[in-house]
Amino acid sequence: MAFLSCIIIARNQLYTIVNCIESVFISLEASSINNYEIIYIDSSSTDNTITVLKERFDHTISVYQISGAMNAPIARNTGASLSKGDTLLFIDGDMVVNKNFIKEVYSNSDGLKYDAV
Repeated sequence: MAFLSCIIIARNQLYTIVNCIESVFISLEASSINNYEIIYIDSSSTDNTITVLKERFDHTISVYQISGAMNAPIARNTGASLSKGDTLLFIDGDMVVNKNFIKEVYSNSDGLKYDAV
């Protein structure tokens, strides 16, 4: 059985991150995906992003903060190194995932439906 890791990266996305994560949960539910994890990698936000996420999504997502040298590739690589999945889905914290997106590209039994998405 395939396992999906949804890796969300952001910095100072307090006003978009909740919608982003909720859209991922909605897409996972619509897809009947049950073997997954959601990892949030924060690049040293100076707003309340991490506090809000820990309050809102406590125990449903893993939250990590990186510091020092950071950029989108470093955040994605950090998320990949922490993930358990055989398929990695990278999402930026200012994105909203379409309800049917995951269903279109991934299945519990086969993993990714296409070589590249």
